[in-house]
Amino acid sequence: MPITGTHPAWAIPSARVSAQAVTTGTVAARVYLAGQNQAGLAAYAMAVSTPGNTQYRHYLTPAQVMAEYGPTAGQVSAVRSWLTGADLTVTKVEDEIGGYVEVEGSVQAAARAFGVTFGTFMGPGRQADRAPAQAATAPASVASAVLTVSGLDTATHNMKPADTLPPPGSNYWIAPPCSEYYGQKIAVSEPSAYGQKQPWTNCGYTPRQIRGAYNVTQSGMTGKGQKVAIVDAYASPTMLSDANDYAQVTGDKPFRAGQYTQDLASAFTGTAADECDAQGWYGEESLDVESVHGQAPDANVTYVGAASCSD
Repeated sequence: MPITGTHPAWAIPSARVSAQAVTTGTVAARVYLAGQNQAGLAAYAMAVSTPGNTQYRHYLTPAQVMAEYGPTAGQVSAVRSWLTGADLTVTKVEDEIGGYVEVEGSVQAAARAFGVTFGTFMGPGRQADRAPAQAATAPASVASAVLTVSGLDTATHNMKPADTLPPPGSNYWIAPPCSEYYGQKIAVSEPSAYGQKQPWTNCGYTPRQIRGAYNVTQSGMTGKGQKVAIVDAYASPTMLSDANDYAQVTGDKPFRAGQYTQDLASAFTGTAADECDAQGWYGEESLDVESVHGQAPDANVTYVGAASCSD
């Protein structure tokens, strides 16, 4: 059965560099596990987050989520058997929700396992890249346990690599008047909306206020022992210092040494303003880091910066 997302959109006949199939070389791939009852997991996630639903805030423990929705031992075993039966070597297994079976082996073994032929195409980086000429497939006996597969093509960059990221742009400000709470100050000199004068926007809540509003403070949970990954494109060069300044200005503690780490792409692409506009991402990703630290001040945070905005 075809596996979603395994045939690159650029690997088309008109982009072929050579008519000859690729039969040599090695492949290192990850087969991502779909787990059990994916539709049920999506429905539960919606129900537990919807006010008025009978399951609202009836959270499951990680163990309960794994037991009900995670991949079963039988699914993992079946996927392993399928891959090793095609002479691929299993190098790693993450048998959890979002987990995978990692394999490596020859191009010929990968072609047998996934039912594809490999060719050479002009890749997104305008260089010759290996890619499957068709969507990968999985046997019907394991298809329900397979979400997708990565690593079958060799493309690495979508655009010309850039050595450095641009610096942050100028700060922007919210002009007063603003309200300390909703409805405090009414914009009596501005036009009406919906038949009445509207309030000025709030000045903004501090992390401490938001923790209180959502019962985080009362819960006693600070994120200790947890790690949060934040994924965005690019990376503001002043991310950590900005987050620490924000924490101190709003009455919180800055990140401890080693509490904040970054995992960044080796090269960034499409950074110009008329491409992905790397500078334009800085404000949002900085807010993400500051918000996570504000709500879980003892959690470790890893910021993951992708090479571009092109998925």
